[in-house]
Amino acid sequence: MVRRHSPPSTRLLVVDNGSEDESRDRLAADPEVQSKLLPINLGHEVALDIGVLSCRTEYAVVLDVDAFPLTDDWLQRLLAPLDAGARISGARLNRQYVHPCCWAMRTARFIEMRHSFRSRYTPRTEGRDASGDVGEVMSAREAPHLHFFDPTSQRGPGDVGTVFGEIVYHNFYATRFNATDDGTLDEVVERDDPAAAWEEALARYVR
Repeated sequence: MVRRHSPPSTRLLVVDNGSEDESRDRLAADPEVQSKLLPINLGHEVALDIGVLSCRTEYAVVLDVDAFPLTDDWLQRLLAPLDAGARISGARLNRQYVHPCCWAMRTARFIEMRHSFRSRYTPRTEGRDASGDVGEVMSAREAPHLHFFDPTSQRGPGDVGTVFGEIVYHNFYATRFNATDDGTLDEVVERDDPAAAWEEALARYVR
């Protein structure tokens, strides 16, 4: 979907966080994709840091493994706010920070500010630990220069499957679903909701 909806000049980088399935073989066989094959699962935040710091382009754009673009102008629309003065552009998921399921920033800005997606680190300007969700601290440091693409459609309960700004789909529970004994996630989401939402999204947007 990234290939289908992005300009030919778009450079694709996949950070594989210790996959144990056939993902690495597929990446190695694809000459159009640069890949970073981490030896073990180092965590979401570290993998994101490695990905952005490996960029050699003016802009760094992050998509979660369970997110994909929907329109041919998705990249243009995502980057336009940065050209207009925003520091970070992307999805608003639940809280007032740009969520890395869909996130964009100038690569040089990320490096200059010594940013990190890590939830806990010590910003030089604060001199103390700051905690939050993945990327939340970074958004706090760059506020109010944030541009949000709000949800334009959702598949619930909750935000199991969400379209942001009509440009990107994200299936929130696909990669973190651990059913409890009663078959629910977080005591709210039914066992089959994440898979059903994913299948619905593929049928609607991909196939």
